[in-house]
Amino acid sequence: YIPSLQWDDVARELAGEAPLFVLDTGDFIYDGAETGQWPPEMNSTTPLSRVSPFFLVMGNHDDGPGEGPGATFNNVFNYPLDGPDGVDDYYSFVTGNVLVVGLSNYSYSFDGQIDWLRTILEAHVSDVDWRIVFFHVPIWSSGAHGSNEDDNARADRLVPLLDEFGVDLVLNGHDHDYERFHPSRGGYGGVPRVWTPLPLDGATFLQTVQEVI
Repeated sequence: YIPSLQWDDVARELAGEAPLFVLDTGDFIYDGAETGQWPPEMNSTTPLSRVSPFFLVMGNHDDGPGEGPGATFNNVFNYPLDGPDGVDDYYSFVTGNVLVVGLSNYSYSFDGQIDWLRTILEAHVSDVDWRIVFFHVPIWSSGAHGSNEDDNARADRLVPLLDEFGVDLVLNGHDHDYERFHPSRGGYGGVPRVWTPLPLDGATFLQTVQEVI
């Protein structure tokens, strides 16, 4: 284990922007069960967390030992305990006109979390303008892990739910690369993906995709 060589600089740059909040998609450390690995990264995060709330979801490297209150993740962070299991692993919050929901691929039932996500989205149909969901394992990815690894993202249940409630942004980690998808609906399990053109692209992206298909 070697502490991140980049996170100090990243945290300082982010702190300089003083964002309303910061979302981290996981793999904060290498082995969550090793308590000695947390302090260096937490210390590096301090300049940022002093000015902006820092919200992390659990990656596969952050897990352990065990799950729930005994896990290091739950002892280090203090997030809203609004899920049925009353733990920091998954949670939601509203700030201004933005709803944010964090899910955990590596602890508790992801199917149960999807059911809970529906109740959260239903509860905020009319009181927010933006909906963000973030979790570690991506549904679609061209990275080394690929799409829907071991079905951890439960795309067959999750994607229709995100579509139904018009979730505006989904953030993931795991593949340790940068990928940005054009706004889309569907597109998993053989269902044709429908692209929604951005206002400034003049539908050229959609036309190009249709020609390729």
